Amino acid sequence: MNSFSELLGQLSPDEYERGKQFEKICKWFLETDRRYSNQISNVWLWDDWPGRWGPDSGIDLIAEDREGKIWAIQAKCYDEDYSVTKTDIDKFLSESTHELIDHRILIATTDKIAKRARTVMNNQNKVISVNQILRHDLETAPLVWPSDPTMLLGGGYADPKEPRPHQEEAIRNITDNLSDRGQFISACGTGKTLTSLWVTEKLNSRLTLVLVPSLTLLSQTISDWLSNSNEQFNYLPVCSDATVKADDAAVMFTAELPYPPTTKPEEIAAFANAKPTCLAAHTKIILFPSDNPNGDNVFPVPVGAIYKTNFGLGCLQRINNCFWWSYNVSSAYFNKYVFFSIKVNADETILIISASSFKLDNNVFTVFLK
Repeated sequence: MNSFSELLGQLSPDEYERGKQFEKICKWFLETDRRYSNQISNVWLWDDWPGRWGPDSGIDLIAEDREGKIWAIQAKCYDEDYSVTKTDIDKFLSESTHELIDHRILIATTDKIAKRARTVMNNQNKVISVNQILRHDLETAPLVWPSDPTMLLGGGYADPKEPRPHQEEAIRNITDNLSDRGQFISACGTGKTLTSLWVTEKLNSRLTLVLVPSLTLLSQTISDWLSNSNEQFNYLPVCSDATVKADDAAVMFTAELPYPPTTKPEEIAAFANAKPTCLAAHTKIILFPSDNPNGDNVFPVPVGAIYKTNFGLGCLQRINNCFWWSYNVSSAYFNKYVFFSIKVNADETILIISASSFKLDNNVFTVFLK
């Protein structure tokens, strides 16, 4: 199995040729990694894109997603210890601020972004969103990387994980016993995120609402679910920088997410009510970071965006951190199952999955895994 670092080690020592090779690697990555190929219908090198408006002036690749939106992408092949500067990205940000561009991504072979460059990208989200795919994201991608940077042959998608014995027990107990309310309690690091994916698949939910308390957990959930799902699904991250806690150190700004988010009610409503296509299975997920640093009951988007939406399944992680969701839960309607919810109506089913117990009234079954 070839790693990303091994592939980089085979790139040309010539800086220009090395950069061109990395652009082609980025194209292969976006077309191969299911976290992106599920969303993207086409990827072009800039010179091959029919819609280009001139020579390469900072945009290296163009992608078109399945909704017809255009992504501008810059590929930066730097040393692992190099820090991307504002000067390095100025031309890209300027050129991609264009009426044809809906979203932007920086792909780099370093995890280091200089303070001024980070600030500029965060501010650019007010114009056209910018997200980052950095070295750690590439190294941990669920891929077998090609052995040859020129031909890009021999690589592909890594096999998804299978449930471990304790997870199989949890899935069986949850799906067999969940009828009203219940808890699944399992220690940290035992795979609750993947267990929730496999339970979701077994329950065959068409539209799933997932709530998480941080951008870090949002990114992890999308990555883990897409990397290990048995069927394709669409997803829509809904979040803004205002929902992030100060101690959410791994991901502090939406620009640091590798996935394009939204807070536009019309986009959320259109996604939630769209009919399934042949490009994706019925399961769709919307993800909201559900915490607020000021302790206020503030929803990141107007509640009307999902008003009277029929969700087949709701997942709320770290219920003690998601305090404000109970304030708005009555504005969404759940057909059958509600995962991880604090407050539910009498006719809703609840299953809490957490690392510690949570007090529930009325009918409760509990599954403990140690």
